[in-house]
Amino acid sequence: MRKRVIVICGVLIVCIIGIVVMSLLKTNEAEFNPADNVTMEIVDGTLTNTGATIVITDLSGEDNTYGEDYRIDRLENGKWYELEDIVDGNVGWHMIGYKINDGNELRMDVNWEWLYGPLESGKYRIVKSVSNTKRLYDGRHVAAEFTIE
Repeated sequence: MRKRVIVICGVLIVCIIGIVVMSLLKTNEAEFNPADNVTMEIVDGTLTNTGATIVITDLSGEDNTYGEDYRIDRLENGKWYELEDIVDGNVGWHMIGYKINDGNELRMDVNWEWLYGPLESGKYRIVKSVSNTKRLYDGRHVAAEFTIE
């Protein structure tokens, strides 16, 4: 009987340790669903570790809009992971929809220092959602990759 209790306690301890380790290893791997015929680039000479100017080019022919919201992902070991914000998830965005101009472009200045702090050296991408009046938000994105030296 005593051996059974010791074995059961040992199994429970191993299970608890496994659960704790799994929760610590939980990742925030980034999902990305690219929008067709929409691209985004960082404007040359504007990239710093605290922000950049982006240009979205939309050749989709759809009535897409772009908000002020975005996220920053970091490339680690061949996978993209969402950065954790420094405001503990207490983030709000203005609900403004921007449209492309007659040249099919939208230019925006982005300062991510308030949300992520200055970025360390590494490979990143800025990700924005794409929505339109027919689909509202259906999980489509556009991204621009960049490197902080």
